[in-house]
Amino acid sequence: MRQALRVGIVDGLEEISVQLKGSYMMNGKIPISGSFTVKCIEGEIRVTTGEKTFTSNREISFIASKKANFSLGDVTVGKGFHWERKKKQFFSGNLILKKRRDGLLCAINEIDLEEYIKSVISSEMNARSPLEFLKAQAIAARSWIFSRIKKKRKKENEHEKMEEGEIMRIYGNEEHELFDVCADDHCQRYYGITKFASEGVEIAVEETRGLVLMYGKSLCDTRYSKCCGGITEEFSTAWEEKKVPYLKSLADSKWDIPPLRTESDVERWVNSSPHVFCNVKHRGSISKILSAMDLKTEEFFRWKVSLSSEELEELIRRKTGAEIGEIKNIQPLSRGPSGRIKRLLLEGSKGRLVVGKELEIRRVLSQSHLLSSAFIVKKDLDKKGHLRAIEILGAGWGHGVGMCQIGAANMAFMGYNFREILKHYFKGTRIVNLYEKEI
Repeated sequence: MRQALRVGIVDGLEEISVQLKGSYMMNGKIPISGSFTVKCIEGEIRVTTGEKTFTSNREISFIASKKANFSLGDVTVGKGFHWERKKKQFFSGNLILKKRRDGLLCAINEIDLEEYIKSVISSEMNARSPLEFLKAQAIAARSWIFSRIKKKRKKENEHEKMEEGEIMRIYGNEEHELFDVCADDHCQRYYGITKFASEGVEIAVEETRGLVLMYGKSLCDTRYSKCCGGITEEFSTAWEEKKVPYLKSLADSKWDIPPLRTESDVERWVNSSPHVFCNVKHRGSISKILSAMDLKTEEFFRWKVSLSSEELEELIRRKTGAEIGEIKNIQPLSRGPSGRIKRLLLEGSKGRLVVGKELEIRRVLSQSHLLSSAFIVKKDLDKKGHLRAIEILGAGWGHGVGMCQIGAANMAFMGYNFREILKHYFKGTRIVNLYEKEI
């Protein structure tokens, strides 16, 4: 069973700043350490250290000794989201620098898969979250990465449909040509050893080593998001039009909650504060669940955003390239069971545009992204009936499919173990040890 992983840290740069701490071997034969800048010049990767310059037409590898680590400067995290920023990050394992087809550089971290899982847990959530949640998160992250590696890759343009008056985009299934997964929210957050892996994370990964979820004879594509808002979403609302039996919509609660079938249902739901696992109001509890970066997002179970008509029209032009004129109406055409909008109609004085799926809707209506597409729109009209502004009232944070991370962490606080947590979110699955045998 494969246990080594190639993670794309930065991609598409003209130069990369590198610092090697400890002993490394460049291309398996040249000892190297210290700081240097890597550039791609005239079709060659060039590494200059002191008076020496090393070149390669395709890639240069830096193989780490046992205790060595490296750092990269200005790594973009949260790309495209409201928490986007640049940070210096540190990594263990090997560093591979590759030249892309367009002549730009890509930096790849070659890392043991179980070490990767430790960083994912600590990057996605607070490393001091309850142990049973950390175990559930470890299994979900491990299952997803093995499923990702095994499944047949699909080209990006297979997930984009653009017709006159309609834009339908699906994000998250694109193939990475030079590496297995990227290091950001597009795949799974992986911030290397920059994030401190607590004793709890070490225990969680060790005690679940090799454990994954399976449905029948298939590895589970275990999706998860920050906060479902009280009802999880089904797979097809965010991605391809297919039924995934273990990724169905369900109540994030001990009790059943009926799916939201009408606009009135959604309005009542968004304006409510139901007793569900992810409705964690105590800030002290939230601080033990979310990472420091995510704690800056204070409202996520229920939230609101206001936009003037001018701001909305500018966003639509910039994000879609469509000129529909003065905005007249915003209308959901289809929703998933959690209330997340799948197709949204934007009507203007010069035309109309249908946008989907959920992440594209979130992207179009925000400078970065709305927290989720489970929202209603309140319109502010002037005396002539012209739209002056809108208020977007929403529920949850993320696509809502699969495991609700905040809900799962709160379940652990309430005494549920990792098996019960995973059973709640991924119905009909079983735990299997890919490295040894089924348990």
